[in-house]
Amino acid sequence: MIQYLNIKPRRVLKGHQAKVLCSDWSPDKRHIVSSSQDGKLIIWDAFTTNKEHAVTMPTTWVMACAYAPSGNLVACGLVFLLNLFLQITAKLFRNCYPLVV
Repeated sequence: MIQYLNIKPRRVLKGHQAKVLCSDWSPDKRHIVSSSQDGKLIIWDAFTTNKEHAVTMPTTWVMACAYAPSGNLVACGLVFLLNLFLQITAKLFRNCYPLVV
């Protein structure tokens, strides 16, 4: 017999205008990064559900996103573009560095 999990949503993060394709928790479990078909990468405060940063990418379909183990960097993967690494400061994104392969 298969038992089903009884999972209930605790918080709803509202901000993307299209399907969310990926999300990842920060190592400190305080933030969540999400990427979407709307071309946005959003960093959320997991406790308050507020958007802390929103970055519009030069294309739609931000297919992947992940935190670095240090929690200071976020990587995202875009369709037809190189991966971008974004350095997170306390409140702002300062630079965007393309990864040259």
